[in-house]
Amino acid sequence: VINDGTGIEINGKVANLEAGDIEMSNTGKLGTKINGTVKNENGNSTFNNEAGEYLVSGTVSNNDGNLTISNTGSGINVTADGLIANAGGQLDISNTGNDGIIIDGQVQNNGGDLNMTNEGLAGISINGNSINAIGNSNYINKKGKFSVDGNIQNSNGKLSVINDGTGIEINGKVANLE
Repeated sequence: VINDGTGIEINGKVANLEAGDIEMSNTGKLGTKINGTVKNENGNSTFNNEAGEYLVSGTVSNNDGNLTISNTGSGINVTADGLIANAGGQLDISNTGNDGIIIDGQVQNNGGDLNMTNEGLAGISINGNSINAIGNSNYINKKGKFSVDGNIQNSNGKLSVINDGTGIEINGKVANLE
């Protein structure tokens, strides 16, 4: 799906249940809004948002492949009802938009590395849960504050937090389990 119009909004379901990849690219000023479900089985999923917000209030899931979310628009926002889930591969979330990365919902990865990188002014704010099982978790924040009021959990791998922004504030829980 390539959009050069006003934006992408998914209120229903987009599913690839066989082998293959899903790619969504947006340059429309209203951004990418996933209120419904995007599901991929046996492949890679790539989301590129170049304008507006990348908003997940529904579900983005990928199995047996890599899931990549890249935003150069205003920011990435996973609402309290939002879920980004990947199993059997690497999960990469990167943002350069000024509004940073806000995780009020759930980010889950199982069976690969979870990499979250922010260069946006507002930093990374994890108020929900960011959980990785069987892999490494790497959080890199280059601008703004890295704050955790929710939970970061990694198991069966290494947990790394690198902050070059304005500071780190942890009111929630950060844990690396064996």
